[in-house]
Amino acid sequence: MTRGVKHQVDQFITGLQSQFFPYGKVKEDGTRELVQLAVRPIQLWELVFPKEHMNTVLKTVGYPPVKDWKSKYMMALRLMLKAKPVPGNIDMSKVPMRPIQGICVGTELIGMREDKIWPEKGTDGTPNKYAGHEQL
Repeated sequence: MTRGVKHQVDQFITGLQSQFFPYGKVKEDGTRELVQLAVRPIQLWELVFPKEHMNTVLKTVGYPPVKDWKSKYMMALRLMLKAKPVPGNIDMSKVPMRPIQGICVGTELIGMREDKIWPEKGTDGTPNKYAGHEQL
């Protein structure tokens, strides 16, 4: 985990990415292959979208959720985030998937939370034009 001013953290990561290390068997000339240090972030993202597009979003980011050794960690994160499990029984056969660049990107679906609904009246008592709609 890193913490600091973004520019300085970026410089630190760039420095790490510039590191190469000998790897593999020694060749006949006495040298070895070099491999670059792989710096892979672990990031937590919240996706906010209209509820009517839930299936498209889920399919695009990696539905269905995988049940493997990480499941207990996902459950712990879900509890901390006050989220519900992602349903695992949605028929996605006719759901469109939006094409996005995702080569060498792993995703884990942690959970889902309901959005708050805009109240009928604003804090000043006037009618709210967004009443009944999700607070995106």
